[in-house]
Amino acid sequence: MFGKFGEVDTIEIPFRKGGGGVTLGIAYVNFKDTEAAISSYASLDKSYFQGRKLHIMPSQKKPPKEERPERTQEEIDEWKRKKDEARESEFKDQKSKTLKLNFDEETNWNYLFMNQDTVATSMAKKLGISKSSLLDRDSSNIAVKMAQSETIIVNQTKEWMKDNGIDIDMLEKQPRSSCQRSKTVLLVKNIPYSTKEKDLTEIFSRYGSLVKSLISPFNTLAIIEYENSHQAKSAAKNLAYYKINFIMPIYLEFAPEGMISENLLNDKDSVESEQEEQDAEDKASREKTVFIKNLNFTTTEE
Repeated sequence: MFGKFGEVDTIEIPFRKGGGGVTLGIAYVNFKDTEAAISSYASLDKSYFQGRKLHIMPSQKKPPKEERPERTQEEIDEWKRKKDEARESEFKDQKSKTLKLNFDEETNWNYLFMNQDTVATSMAKKLGISKSSLLDRDSSNIAVKMAQSETIIVNQTKEWMKDNGIDIDMLEKQPRSSCQRSKTVLLVKNIPYSTKEKDLTEIFSRYGSLVKSLISPFNTLAIIEYENSHQAKSAAKNLAYYKINFIMPIYLEFAPEGMISENLLNDKDSVESEQEEQDAEDKASREKTVFIKNLNFTTTEE
């Protein structure tokens, strides 16, 4: 078939490894002359041969065989180590992909899921002590302290939810497997304590226009609302288990439909107006303030 375009030097048809003589369905045709290869490509691409449609493209040259010196035992051990690391990395990547695909499974979630580090950091800040003091290993009641801290944070988070028009009963009493989910509102959990509302806004706004962005006082829960379902779905798939500042993965799920008061959400104009006012105040404050350095230690306000 190809010989009519010029002298064929070699033809190679690769077989499947351990496939019992079954080919891969591809072949390499090497002509003596370049013109013959070009002619066959122009004439035979997308033509039919033995009932199959051919797809022809230029091939790359075979890489030259390198003369490899014999490896030392140290080199062999290093190669095995890197291979094991690559295999472990591949496993972690696959696990991460699986988690992302199943990010909204009900069994994964608790609407007030709290990372213990966040609990400890929050309470230490509230009490004005170091986290190490709160989590003193020599203390006999460390578990009691953490339980008490978590109770305080849960109660204050519930108060925050009520103040922001969030129906807690819908989360606690309604079977979550059967409840209808919002297509635009996301719940965000397992948030690092150091995260600010502006950090969440910056991350989630990469995937669309935000109508609302709220975060609870102790970072136990955040609420993100998008303008449309396409933006929310894109954010959910791309940000599931995303590590904010490389600290810990956030957990996402779509909020139950009707969980949040309509007066709270879908009010983008008022949000933008409030933000503009805050920006104007910040700008005015900056224009009236100067920062002075290199003062003498004896200098007073007077």
